[in-house]
Amino acid sequence: MKLKDLAPRKLKEASLDRLGKPIKRFRAGDMWRSDFDYVGMLQAGVNAPEALFENIDHLNLLYESFTDVNYHTEAKDLGSAIEWLEDADGEEDIEKANDFLFSFRAACAKTLKNITKGK
Repeated sequence: MKLKDLAPRKLKEASLDRLGKPIKRFRAGDMWRSDFDYVGMLQAGVNAPEALFENIDHLNLLYESFTDVNYHTEAKDLGSAIEWLEDADGEEDIEKANDFLFSFRAACAKTLKNITKGK
């Protein structure tokens, strides 16, 4: 199974919160607020960049957002990928980090699919 097969095919972006107020679009590093863009965060997770040293700051910000809004299950593999990348001393460690990132993306896609059913 490929990762793209896990992502929802027709996803309408949520642009209003439960009270009808506009939702501010998600950016990595965002913390919880009443108009938090959960769908945008999960989409960012599905599209997380490869495990490269120049992406580590972005991955850390993404991890902080996921854990701040209690998406620890999805963030678990992202945290492992970050640890492997931070401690990497060879190509095998980078490959392991990318394996964890693949699992993270798949978990985000699964959650995204579940919360957007019927939209």
